[in-house]
Amino acid sequence: MNPTEIEISEMMRKVDPHNRGYFTLEELEELVRSRPKDAESLQDLIEALKVFDSDRDGKVTVEEFKYAMMTMGEKMQEHEIEEII
Repeated sequence: MNPTEIEISEMMRKVDPHNRGYFTLEELEELVRSRPKDAESLQDLIEALKVFDSDRDGKVTVEEFKYAMMTMGEKMQEHEIEEII
């Protein structure tokens, strides 16, 4: 996905309509569900997320996420990952 600045602004308004500065997992899931579905893009996203699921249980734990971010690609420091979480 390569959204424009306008699309990003629209998504931000949808996921955080009251401008609280944060959003819940449920709000994010609703945003993802509402986007047009492109089967190839969706499959790419699923495959990308599987990288984080080291025990293949269909869930990404905080520990799995941290490990992946600290060991793959451009390695991040733990405090950077905490900011994302």
